[in-house]
Amino acid sequence: MFPIDLRELLALIGQRIDWVSGGDHLLRMCRREWIEEGSETNIQDAHSLFKRLLEKNIFGIDDLEVLKKLVRKVPLNDGDNGSLLDSIEKFETKRNELKNLLQNICPELSLDERMVLNCKGRIPDHTLDNINNVSSLLIELERNDRLTLTFLKVLVGTDKPALIQQVEDFEKEQEQERKREENMQRMKGKRSFASFC
Repeated sequence: MFPIDLRELLALIGQRIDWVSGGDHLLRMCRREWIEEGSETNIQDAHSLFKRLLEKNIFGIDDLEVLKKLVRKVPLNDGDNGSLLDSIEKFETKRNELKNLLQNICPELSLDERMVLNCKGRIPDHTLDNINNVSSLLIELERNDRLTLTFLKVLVGTDKPALIQQVEDFEKEQEQERKREENMQRMKGKRSFASFC
């Protein structure tokens, strides 16, 4: 899985939404525009709401405006809507960096038998027949949650060291960013504890 995972972002948001006080408000907002009257009975929490909105293509990995709109208007357990909006914007930035990486790599590669064989079992066989270039292969792998940075290096192959280096550089940047965020969270926790004492 890529480090830029929409499910992780939605889980973070879902955990912080105060469903008891904000669930009805969220459902009313969605009912007006995106969810049919009466079908909300199957929605018990933020997770099931997000799942329904994703299924209906109301928002998606590359279009999070509706998610931002919802987060701006819903009560959160900690009351800090701004930090969740920051998390969404960070996600969008990382997602754009990933898309740029893939766009840089695709023109340098041509779809060959080795790539297709490596993808067998990762995506349905009937979809492999419809893939005619590297870009559509990567999209299909991502759609099936089977595209990782490690597997991307396998697809690139050992005969393209410059492309492998691009992927590794991207991987290092993502890891450094993750560590920075962890350190910031640790520092916030220490400051909160110190102010509590």
